[in-house]
Amino acid sequence: MKTRGMTLLEVMLALTLLAMALAAIGQLVSNGVRSATQARLQTQAILRCEAKLAEVLAGAEPLEPCCQSPYRDDPAWTWSLYVTRTPRPGLIDVQITVVRAQGPEAVGTSYTLTRWMFVPTGEGKPAQPIPTP
Repeated sequence: MKTRGMTLLEVMLALTLLAMALAAIGQLVSNGVRSATQARLQTQAILRCEAKLAEVLAGAEPLEPCCQSPYRDDPAWTWSLYVTRTPRPGLIDVQITVVRAQGPEAVGTSYTLTRWMFVPTGEGKPAQPIPTP
């Protein structure tokens, strides 16, 4: 006599496979969300770093070394400015680093841009000595 339907063993096996598949899919979704958040923060770091470097090069920010100054719009972001001499006379190395500390939504992120620029001289004044960090 043939019985119709599924045995308890078959049901348990099917439920185990379903649970394993759902766990794997959940892990993939979690990794995707974490990666998207990290990419968003890295993009923000790049844009903030480029904007701050442009401010320094344009003279809107003073060309003085500073460490971990918070941004006005989001204090979770900080920026640092380092100015050093280069082997070429008349040129300085300007380095901007933007950092977002580790928070609840993602691990911390940072980005650094470096650019050489001419030593600013002012209006007819000799070049000022560059402070060393």
